[in-house]
Amino acid sequence: MAAGETQNDSKEALGIASSTVGDRESTEPLVKENRIIEYCAVAIACVTLILYSMWTTKRVDIPLPMLLAPFVSVVLFCIGIFRSVDKTKQLFSITPEVSFYEDYDQSLITLYRKINFLTIWCFVLALEIGFIAAAVNTNGTNGILESLFGRIRYGFDCNSYIELAKNWYQNVDSDLKLYIVFFPVYPAIMRGVHLFVENYTLCGFIISGFFAICAGVVLFELALLEHGLGFAKRVVAFNFLLPVSFFFVVPETESTFLFCTVLFFYLLKREKWLLLFFVGIVAALTRSAGVLLFVPFMATFLPRVLVKRDGATGFLWNKNLNGLQTIKIFVCGLGPLIGIGLYLLLNYQVYGNFFQFAVFQREHWSLEMDSFFNTAFYAVDYMKRYLAEGNGLAYSVFGADLLCLFGTLILIIVGAKKISAVYTSYAFFYFLFVFAPTWLIGGVRYSLCLFVLPFYLAAITHKRTYLTIVLGVVLLSINIFFLILVGKGYQFY
Repeated sequence: MAAGETQNDSKEALGIASSTVGDRESTEPLVKENRIIEYCAVAIACVTLILYSMWTTKRVDIPLPMLLAPFVSVVLFCIGIFRSVDKTKQLFSITPEVSFYEDYDQSLITLYRKINFLTIWCFVLALEIGFIAAAVNTNGTNGILESLFGRIRYGFDCNSYIELAKNWYQNVDSDLKLYIVFFPVYPAIMRGVHLFVENYTLCGFIISGFFAICAGVVLFELALLEHGLGFAKRVVAFNFLLPVSFFFVVPETESTFLFCTVLFFYLLKREKWLLLFFVGIVAALTRSAGVLLFVPFMATFLPRVLVKRDGATGFLWNKNLNGLQTIKIFVCGLGPLIGIGLYLLLNYQVYGNFFQFAVFQREHWSLEMDSFFNTAFYAVDYMKRYLAEGNGLAYSVFGADLLCLFGTLILIIVGAKKISAVYTSYAFFYFLFVFAPTWLIGGVRYSLCLFVLPFYLAAITHKRTYLTIVLGVVLLSINIFFLILVGKGYQFY
């Protein structure tokens, strides 16, 4: 049996229809259409370099070594853009996208799903135990639960979600009015669980642990559809070994948002459009980054409506499509935009201003959109200052942000030719969205929700057992290091 037939048979057994090209005549992408994609990559790189040049002209008095980190980040970003060109071309190609799909015995799928579920349970339990141990080390004289609850109220956003669950959004003369910057899904779920569990903090741990398990299960299924069993197992393992993965189990939105994001991609792959619509809304109401899910939807939708034919000079409308079906699919893809629109309506209902959250972010946290290279600059600057002062924020905040900023760019460069451009497009937009604010102090936990990173790690370790072990040990060591910082009472935001 041919390799392609084996891959299609395996996918059909999982409930996925093989890709068809309908009446499309061409089997190769056209040169002119490829050039359009190449020109777009060049344009993005040029704009990035121009913006960086304008940024440097305003900092002529800064020592040259301090500009090294921003410059390296720009270079890595541009390399990543060019590395993603080939996979982007494949999105619009008639030729099916080739992946290193691993064949496996269909009879083992159910067994490995059970094993994966137990493995995820073990990962989540280990993260819970690790975080509890670190919290007790900080306030051990207060008892386990008291130490745990006390620790998450210092240096975390947990208390904000708990206060929201108790009091909801209010325009009052207190800190409660600032909580509009936190999105409503997580505190709403917490209020629901509180009907059965009296302690709000415990509610948060239950919710986060539950969604961490759900996210791991769906992540396994998504990776299984894309690349097979071995790849799926590595993706799940790397996901729970990412730096500060203990945030998956504390009362914050990481695991909930990860679940929504992965489920959105899974439904996109399965073409379950109505469910996709509702998941997109929930994701955007869980975190502002949820709106970015519109990007992978469009990266999937556009190749459906654009088609290449022999002798054509450019992209043509695919006349084989059912017009009403196409409109239905597009409307369902608007879920993330509708979700963020509902959040803006919430702002207006409470404060009379659709963008009140942005006002509070600017006034109280000095948060405005800037550029990722500016973030690289001030993160190095503050890390240098805090190291000189012996302040732990040098490691737990700014060092962690730098690790994730450069780590994300490096993984994009290495993995862009191995993973679908649908995933890489989302990774680029997510990176720009997360690392652009003028006062980023939570980049490491925001990066935790970019599930494309474990996909990249699984891709580069394909058939490389030694590298898999090395990367696993490195990531585990980094996680333990950050847990030690938690135990020492250092802040994480």
